[in-house]
Amino acid sequence: MRVENLIVVFLWCIASLGTTHSQVYLQLETANRSKTIKFSPGDIIEFRTVAFPDTWRTGELGKVLFEAQTIFLDGNLFQLDEIKDLRLVGSSRMAKMLGINFIRFGATVALYTAIADLANINETKFTWNTVIISGAGVLLGTLLRFAVKGKKYKLGKRHRLRLIDHRFKLENELPLAIP
Repeated sequence: MRVENLIVVFLWCIASLGTTHSQVYLQLETANRSKTIKFSPGDIIEFRTVAFPDTWRTGELGKVLFEAQTIFLDGNLFQLDEIKDLRLVGSSRMAKMLGINFIRFGATVALYTAIADLANINETKFTWNTVIISGAGVLLGTLLRFAVKGKKYKLGKRHRLRLIDHRFKLENELPLAIP
């Protein structure tokens, strides 16, 4: 029993080594709130820039350069003050779950009514009411899943982006050059 526990702890330690590399990340802060949203390299972010204020762009957060206060987004290099707005990708979890359930409801009503109509069970007929009910369920579910976007954050007085560096540095150590 003890050997099994040691093996599990050892394997867990080995597996957790890969998650400790993200010690430099982008943080979205809100004034007078302690809760922040952290973005690690590899996260998908929707943003608008000062140069193109009407266009929402979606990009993967690449390398974070703490010393230069610069991030790679969508293959481009951006200073933090060049980003105007930020939007969380995708709809909220509740809207997505409700949307999936409405789509399932509409498809199930249409499928069971069609099967019952073909098999002549309980004199159930596939009528316009069935089409309207199932179509409304699928349409409402699709709208909930794809039309409801994430929360928008306008960067300025209330919200700001900040780079956080939790790496351990020694005074005498030279920075490594990564090709």
